[in-house]
Amino acid sequence: MTKVQALEEEIKNLSPEELAELRRWLLASESAGDRYRRLRTEIVASGVPLLDDDAIREEIESRKSDRQS
Repeated sequence: MTKVQALEEEIKNLSPEELAELRRWLLASESAGDRYRRLRTEIVASGVPLLDDDAIREEIESRKSDRQS
């Protein structure tokens, strides 16, 4: 049994409170850039269309100027 398989077995036996604590720890240990890349990958995999980074910046600037008008 690999370490990952052993961890999987341990995780299956965690209480809901312990599982929540593990999730909090994993999220805290992940950098913002890692979260961004992971979320972007998950969204793309789901089939939801995304704007590229430049298009997002343009949209944000457009909305800012609309509010100032």
